[in-house]
Amino acid sequence: MATTGRTSPLLSRGRRNIPNQFNLLVTGHAHAGKSSFLRTLYSTLSIKKLHFNNTEDSNTGGGGGGGSSISSSSIPNISKTSTSSSSIPFVQGDISVPTPSLAKIEMEDDEGNRILLTLIDTPGLPIPIGVHKSNVPTETAPAADIWANLILKYVEDQYEFTLLEESKVRRNPKSPDPQVHVALYFFDPTVILACQGLTPMDVIALRRLTTRLNIIPCIAKSDLLTTRQISKLKNWISEGLKRYSIPTFAFPEDPDLEYDEETLLENEELRSLLPFSIINNEDIDETNTNDNDLNTNNSSPNNKKILFGREYPWGIVNIENPDHCDFLRIKYILFTSHLQELKSLTREEYYEQWRTDRLLEAKGVLESSTSSLSTTMSHPTTTPTIRNNNSNRNSPSLSSVSYSSSLNSTRPTTGISLGIAAAVTAAQRAPKLKDDNERNNIGLGLDETIMKNVEERFETMKAA
Repeated sequence: MATTGRTSPLLSRGRRNIPNQFNLLVTGHAHAGKSSFLRTLYSTLSIKKLHFNNTEDSNTGGGGGGGSSISSSSIPNISKTSTSSSSIPFVQGDISVPTPSLAKIEMEDDEGNRILLTLIDTPGLPIPIGVHKSNVPTETAPAADIWANLILKYVEDQYEFTLLEESKVRRNPKSPDPQVHVALYFFDPTVILACQGLTPMDVIALRRLTTRLNIIPCIAKSDLLTTRQISKLKNWISEGLKRYSIPTFAFPEDPDLEYDEETLLENEELRSLLPFSIINNEDIDETNTNDNDLNTNNSSPNNKKILFGREYPWGIVNIENPDHCDFLRIKYILFTSHLQELKSLTREEYYEQWRTDRLLEAKGVLESSTSSLSTTMSHPTTTPTIRNNNSNRNSPSLSSVSYSSSLNSTRPTTGISLGIAAAVTAAQRAPKLKDDNERNNIGLGLDETIMKNVEERFETMKAA
């Protein structure tokens, strides 16, 4: 695979000092080595600084000012060559919800571009032992839905943060980008071998996840498989994704852009490797093994060579050897060749689709509330409660009537109010827009007549 001739168009020269924010989530089968992969990836990065989050930032997944920054060279236990729990800014132990790293990782890619990376771990999809039996699919569907809801809630919470920032009168130019730009979905090879393809739970989960974020499929624990087994698993998974029309990230090419021949060949090669085979590190930091097994670019403080891999009685697996697994290819895709494509797809397709759905949902709530107000005005015995939201000056607000809604319980209540507020703000700005094209550019999902009607009723109620 060619790794030259194509670089990610991160930033113009004048802005190279501003790190490019990138958020990576790992998900998939339980006990597939997702947390181990994050530790392995962290160990192989060229880390410059760790930016520790505030408590509230780490809970939302968003970044922001106020967190402390600290150079990796000034912390004794921050080491590139160790994956011990004390050296890595991750929450240790089992997790029950998607959990971002305790610090944002400022790193450099192979081209010297700075990236501000957040790594997000997730609880695994619980695959029952008898999943290959024919009577299991109906029994496992609820569990797959519950798990997918958990992941999607985190992803959509980050979209809510973006929508709120966009709706402010004064936007913060340094506002963080919390959106999840890509998710690596790990398949347990023993499960795929037993089912000879995707499980029913995979189909349900992937169909839902691929509506909100980029998914790259990966085969975990590939060191347990023979070359023939890896080939079988890749075929089974690829055929299953095609059969069930699951749109994972397959290195798409924009028809409006022209690509050089090298890029087209590279994309074709990467597509042929899907799903990628992954092997995690086993803390083989220093070794006296044969030089052919070593990555000579790495060295420990005492100038000994460092191997990232796993040691077996029959030999050593080097995760940075492309003949052993696809770990280096994954790094190249994420941080060099396709970083900008992943970010653009997230922003222009997944976020915009979610935003459209959200505004349409808000429109439905507003129309329902308008109908309720009409009933209230015609029966004045029931007095609605007026609430003033001016206490939060940073969020779009207006004096509003307290509503109750029967929306999907999986959506956060605060998210509903933010969606409505953003839609109302957009509607209030509508008369100032020059034409319909400009109005479409902000994704306006409300009718001006409805908004005018609601505002008139608010004024009538206030006067009363």
